[in-house]
Amino acid sequence: SLTTLVLTGQLFPAISFGKNHPAFLGDTAVLSASAVAGQFFIYSQVKEFGALAFAATMNVRQIVSTIVSYVRYNNPITHLQILGLLFVFGALIYKSVMALLESGSQEEKKPLLSKGGKFESSVEDNITEIKDKDSKV
Repeated sequence: SLTTLVLTGQLFPAISFGKNHPAFLGDTAVLSASAVAGQFFIYSQVKEFGALAFAATMNVRQIVSTIVSYVRYNNPITHLQILGLLFVFGALIYKSVMALLESGSQEEKKPLLSKGGKFESSVEDNITEIKDKDSKV
């Protein structure tokens, strides 16, 4: 952002705006801190529970956000909109649930590196594991 402000010649007007509107600087700091915290929580959730759990969480967040928007801002909602919301969110939830059920193994949560910094499993081990799975089918 700093580079863009310098290259477009808007750095000093932006600083002036910040001086003239002190609440802007506080709001900017809160927004930036929220973005950093959000990224930390996303990374932590994916690391601890896997990408599928994160995708399911995001689906629930979207559903709750949409419902809260309708309730909080007194937006009228038609029967057709309700049907559309049920269809879209039903498909998202179905996709997440099916993905969670299909990933019965813990491969997604398995670390790439062991604590010693070496790969936990070798390529040969992975090839053997794949061959074993194929022979069972």
